[in-house]
Amino acid sequence: MNTQKKFFETVKKNLSSNMRLADEVSDVLNVSSDSVYRRIRGEKELTLSELSKLCRHFNVSMDSVINYQSSNILFKYTPLDMSSMDNYYSYMTELSALMENVAKAKEKEIYFMAMDIPAPHFTPFLELTLFKIYTWFRSINKLNITYEKFISQLDIPLLTDIYDKINNAYSQSNYSVLLSKKIEF
Repeated sequence: MNTQKKFFETVKKNLSSNMRLADEVSDVLNVSSDSVYRRIRGEKELTLSELSKLCRHFNVSMDSVINYQSSNILFKYTPLDMSSMDNYYSYMTELSALMENVAKAKEKEIYFMAMDIPAPHFTPFLELTLFKIYTWFRSINKLNITYEKFISQLDIPLLTDIYDKINNAYSQSNYSVLLSKKIEF
């Protein structure tokens, strides 16, 4: 039951301020408020089906709940969606949080396998990073836009803050990069 309480504490921390945990859980599980509070307090154990629904709704890995005190390492893959700059901001914010968590670890090592130079390698150089974003965004979305116009639409202070966090965390870690060749069929 301790794991269940920790699960709800984690979910509650990640909820936006206008959301109430009990209301969200009640909606997802389709149960009464009283039933929800018994689950939150750990008086009633969640079924596997309920846990699965909650994990999907709150975007929490079920493995992270079940192996809460395990020595296993969990991985999360989020594809880079360049269809909008908001998606890019979210992706980079998530990468920044991940890098900061790695930097806090006692032993930290990062391995990259990529077809291109990993983003943390060029985040110390704002102009290079912005140009890289421009070329990615332009080629993926097939846009015909000038670099100057593209840059004028960016939230540069936000990006600078994100890149600084990534760079600071990355510089505190050991890393290895394996660049692979593109395989063509």
